[in-house]
Amino acid sequence: MYEEYDLTRGIKMKKIAVMLFGSALMVAGFAYSQDNIKIGYVEMRKAVNECKAGQAARDNIEKSARDMQAKIDKEKKKLDSIRADYEKKAPGMSDQERQDKQKEFQEKIQVFQQMIAENQKTLNEKEVDATKKIFNDIKKIVADLAKADGYTLIIEKTDTSVLYSKDGLDLTERVIEKMNAQK
Repeated sequence: MYEEYDLTRGIKMKKIAVMLFGSALMVAGFAYSQDNIKIGYVEMRKAVNECKAGQAARDNIEKSARDMQAKIDKEKKKLDSIRADYEKKAPGMSDQERQDKQKEFQEKIQVFQQMIAENQKTLNEKEVDATKKIFNDIKKIVADLAKADGYTLIIEKTDTSVLYSKDGLDLTERVIEKMNAQK
């Protein structure tokens, strides 16, 4: 789920800016006083995918996808039936009848293709909306956790953003627990 949200260019630029700001903050903080800095990180992808809200959203999207696929399969069978009927009757048709039937069939294929594209767009929008809501809820929890526990900085851990960390800095499980405790 998170991958779709993560692919937008604006989000990547914000991440880079946050990482640069975080790095500058860390350097400034170390220069000021090492004793006052408390840093943690959260694996957002894991938090989004493993919290109850994320699992429910994924289940909902998968159900929608199955429902849409059933409609697509039904329409495909109709088109296959129309094609088979055409191929069976084509030898006995005049040239004009064949052209009319081919044109009619092509129009139905275009409608079918539009239906597939609209279904994909709808699924993508549902996924992005669900991910945004969960992401925002997690951000609020992270902010509350940071304030309550006196963190100076909490960053997002990705495969490339945190190369090493001391044990105890990963707040992901705590965030998931707090997400699951909501509502």
